Amino acid sequence: MRRTLIALVAAVAVIAAGATARGEDWPARTVRIVVGFGPGGGADIISRIIGQALQEKLGQPFVIENKPGSAGTLGNELVARAEKDGYTLGIMTAGQIIAATINKSLRYDTLTAFEPVSLVATASLLIVARPDFPATDVQGLIAEAKAKPDKIVFASAGFGATQHLAAELFMQSAGIKMLHVPFRSSPEAIAAVAGRQVDVLFDTVSALIGQVQSGQLKALAVTGKDRSVRERLATAGVVVRGSTPAEFGTFMTDEFKRWNTVREVAGIPQQ
Repeated sequence: MRRTLIALVAAVAVIAAGATARGEDWPARTVRIVVGFGPGGGADIISRIIGQALQEKLGQPFVIENKPGSAGTLGNELVARAEKDGYTLGIMTAGQIIAATINKSLRYDTLTAFEPVSLVATASLLIVARPDFPATDVQGLIAEAKAKPDKIVFASAGFGATQHLAAELFMQSAGIKMLHVPFRSSPEAIAAVAGRQVDVLFDTVSALIGQVQSGQLKALAVTGKDRSVRERLATAGVVVRGSTPAEFGTFMTDEFKRWNTVREVAGIPQQ
């Protein structure tokens, strides 16, 4: 199952509205970084770290602009419609790519509307269960699910969310079926698992680390290439990872195809 877990790693990357004018020293003025999520979330935190580093290095202000809504696609639309002068950057997450595979009414093309800049980081996902769940690792979870098809209930932060599609990919890879119950947010889904209302949850390490350490949730597995769950928990599951623009463009195209295939196999219709 190691390859399955590696495949569930999410990514955070930088996109741009367009290239700078030829011969212009960039940046010559304030640059805005559009984040399609509210303050305090993983994408917001990463964007502020990036903005501060760029500001210190380049000597111009980098201002964070939060535009939450529609699974991050409102922020992406703002970037897509911005002046193509290199002064509007955006943060692209796996969740926004997944949303693009589901939402057929987007007013931009995710794969052509942006200039890829660089992959920034990968963020591991943690598979957790209620404290009294019989399985203690991912092999045990698979065995339970095979013995009880559609009886194990997994929560998510919403229909079509990254957490939902990650679980769908896991089920497809493992050849199992679990029952999906979507909630309105990660905190609600986490509370449902801790409260024994549902069995299992896929979410980011940073969102779950406190409940795991306190014993409210049982950690079954962490995604990624490293074998140690403990090391991933200690670093909140975020790993710096850069790329060239071309590499990131290819990565984004591949991710779109992968998650669209997961959506189709899971029978999730475009909306």
